[in-house]
Amino acid sequence: AMAKLKIHIKYLEFLEKKVLNQCFMNIFVSESMRRHFAVKYGYNKDNVFIMPCFNTENKAVKIQIAEKESNLNFCYIGSMDVWQGFEWVVLTFKEIQSINKTAFLKVLTPQIEIGRALLQKHNIKNFEIKEVARDEVGTELANMKYGFILRKDLVVNHVATPTKMGDYLVNGIIPIYSDTLLEYYNFFKNNKYFIIHKRTTSMKALAEEILTFDSELDLTGMKEEYGKIFAKYFNEAFYIEKLRKMML
Repeated sequence: AMAKLKIHIKYLEFLEKKVLNQCFMNIFVSESMRRHFAVKYGYNKDNVFIMPCFNTENKAVKIQIAEKESNLNFCYIGSMDVWQGFEWVVLTFKEIQSINKTAFLKVLTPQIEIGRALLQKHNIKNFEIKEVARDEVGTELANMKYGFILRKDLVVNHVATPTKMGDYLVNGIIPIYSDTLLEYYNFFKNNKYFIIHKRTTSMKALAEEILTFDSELDLTGMKEEYGKIFAKYFNEAFYIEKLRKMML
């Protein structure tokens, strides 16, 4: 079985390399993805268009600072797939809640029963879990303060640009994201309103970092910082124009 799997992987890699080299244009979701293929296959052509993943309806940053200043509300959007790291979210929140009982976690997922089972397994007390329509997400997130994007040290995460980053930022939610998301780490590491989970940091240490960050938090500059990100990095019009010029 293992020998068959290795043959299957080699065949897929052969196809991947062939497609990369024969396509008129390759669209990547990150610069990290370009570097990945450069290392893996020696791919160094300039027929590459790079655009991060984001929901195009996210345009104007909506921040209700008054509702966020005094609360300790956390959220998670996404599936219960293991690679999405929800159990890490739960373990981190458990540490936070052990220090501050007012901490609250809202989970938006289509896999409610799996999520609830994990929350109950780790004895999480103050939470809400539900599934909502795409156009209701903004309303649900309006008074959330922090959003989790915790990912393991895998190649798929190194090159990924999860859409939930844009969902958090457009609603004025401070992302707690892993440095294994190399593209986001390289782009956002010097910004103020972000919390980086370093891959060597335990969930307990991360929880302490979050609470220290929160105790020193001043939200005054958040709208300006996030607005600049949506003016370019998460700007649909910017990428449409860039792609148009490449196609000429």
